[in-house]
Amino acid sequence: MWKLSVLLFFLIFVACKKEPFQWKSDYSVPIITDELGIEDLIRDSIFTQDAFGNYSLEINRELYKLGLNSFVGIPDTSTFSEFKSNFTVNIPPGFTFINQVEEDELMMGEVELERVKIQTGKFHVRLENPFETKVIFKLTLPDVKINGVNFVALATAPPGSLSNPSISDFTFAINQADISLKGTSGNKVNTIQSMVEVTSDPAGPTVQATSQHVTRVTSSFKEMVLDYAQGYFGQQKLKDTLELKVDLFKKVESGMLDFSNAELNLELKNSAKVIGKINVHSIEGKNKNGNIVQLQNSNLNVNRNINTAVGSYGNYTPSKLNYDFNSQNSNLEQFLENLISDLKVIYTYELNPYGNISGSFDEAFGNEIFTINANFKMPLNIGIDELVVGDTVALNFGDIKERMEKIENLDFLFTGSNSFLLDGTMSFYFLDDKNDVLIEKIKSLKIPSANTGNNNLSGVKESSINSKISFNAQEVKALMNAEKVVIKVKLNTPNENGNQNVPMIFNNQQKIKIKGVINGIYKNEIK
Repeated sequence: MWKLSVLLFFLIFVACKKEPFQWKSDYSVPIITDELGIEDLIRDSIFTQDAFGNYSLEINRELYKLGLNSFVGIPDTSTFSEFKSNFTVNIPPGFTFINQVEEDELMMGEVELERVKIQTGKFHVRLENPFETKVIFKLTLPDVKINGVNFVALATAPPGSLSNPSISDFTFAINQADISLKGTSGNKVNTIQSMVEVTSDPAGPTVQATSQHVTRVTSSFKEMVLDYAQGYFGQQKLKDTLELKVDLFKKVESGMLDFSNAELNLELKNSAKVIGKINVHSIEGKNKNGNIVQLQNSNLNVNRNINTAVGSYGNYTPSKLNYDFNSQNSNLEQFLENLISDLKVIYTYELNPYGNISGSFDEAFGNEIFTINANFKMPLNIGIDELVVGDTVALNFGDIKERMEKIENLDFLFTGSNSFLLDGTMSFYFLDDKNDVLIEKIKSLKIPSANTGNNNLSGVKESSINSKISFNAQEVKALMNAEKVVIKVKLNTPNENGNQNVPMIFNNQQKIKIKGVINGIYKNEIK
């Protein structure tokens, strides 16, 4: 009877229910964690500090290097020699039937070398043996010395025949070699002498040599990397265009930066004892929007001599020629404020523009002749006007994505801090997997300047960020297809009288920190 009463009560309760039973639940899910630090505004940077504690951004970078081997390197060069008897003779075992001195000229164009040092290289030999006995090959290069000793190549070729000579290849390392290229007489250039000896197998048979038996020797220098060269390097001219990507403003999308007191120095370094001439025709900066600004200075598009290095091998000092740009002698400030992403430098470099004035005693040390280095220095005292910095962050809805169809409203709660003396706004663009924009929330989050806050534990002043973005049910459904969000931060350097330059005090703690959390109202129904 008791069980029946309970059952009747339950049936009556259900039958009388006219509205669905529902409840609301809060779900807090981390969705965004991002930090915008000074390294996002300024990339590849080194910060220096002066005696007064003021910080500057300083960047040193090698833009270009012309190596010794590019101008006067020894190309892969082969020499070919044939040896045969003019009459028929018998060759007994162990008999040296070829003993000859050869001279070969390396094809170097206008370059006339008398001496080189080899850092690394290879000497390759191919031996063609027409005799029906082994032959022992010995090639001596008396002008190639390694640790003061003549280079000697020894190899044994297997038996062959007149109709089918054996062919053998041998490769020898000639690292750290000192080579004279003056030839046997001592007054030539680009010339190397060799002594070739071919001996029959001491344990082999006696063989017959006729005018048809031709022993061929092919030798070649390969992959020669010079460490030193002396001679006349010729009159050479190189016109080139340097095209470089600039990461300095990688995340900056638009707006103005005011660069006061910035300095740019291009250092041209000549590491050879040979005079050069340079003409930097133009320096061009293009931003991401395609706007181009030409750097202007009285030293551009003008021929300038580059003096020779001084000293000797292992103890030399390069000469340097500088191009200095600042706000007094150029339009550097305007050039930088264009927020360049691509840099183009067009120049012409001449080696020995006045001929052989050294008396064939040009010298180059190490694998380097001509280098272009850039030094950029800027006090971190910057004016910012409507500067937009963009970043893309992946979204993480967690388990809540499965329930989003039943979410009737949703808030993104943002907390964080700002330790820059900048204020601004953040805009959010929610994208699908094809990068199409689903929802825009423009200027929806305010970033107060650090000077409105208090000192943090690191002694850096910082303001608090505490805001939210709300989405209605229709927008929540669109968010179901969102894969990422583009966050655009628009920054200014505020002042009572308008924007002005403010010091950017570098500190590892100096960041705009943003953390986003979903707080959604979820409706469930039981009918």
